[in-house]
Amino acid sequence: MLADIHITHITYILLPITLATSDCCRFKIMRNIAVSFIKQGQYGDAVTSLEHIMSESPDIVTGFNLVVCYYAIDDKEKMKLAFQKLLTADLKQEDEDKYIQHTVSSALWDSHGIIVVKLL
Repeated sequence: MLADIHITHITYILLPITLATSDCCRFKIMRNIAVSFIKQGQYGDAVTSLEHIMSESPDIVTGFNLVVCYYAIDDKEKMKLAFQKLLTADLKQEDEDKYIQHTVSSALWDSHGIIVVKLL
């Protein structure tokens, strides 16, 4: 019975919920809906949700999914624009020290004499 429910029905059920929740949760729900559209091959519907998220709160994952959707529907111009928007999205890294390149002096040596660098 649940397999017969189409994703647009879920969208209409979740839409009032997304309007009443905080922006962060709302964008996560919209992103999940867009991923569901992508998995069903409904790229045009996914683009609508992803574009809205990118206009309000751009992030890397949403931008990448938008580029993939435009690739799937063969819209090269919008794919280029989405990629440019993706490049300007904030990485939202909480601990940037994890991603700084370490030098050999900060590396540790293991028992076999191999340098081990903790990156993350």
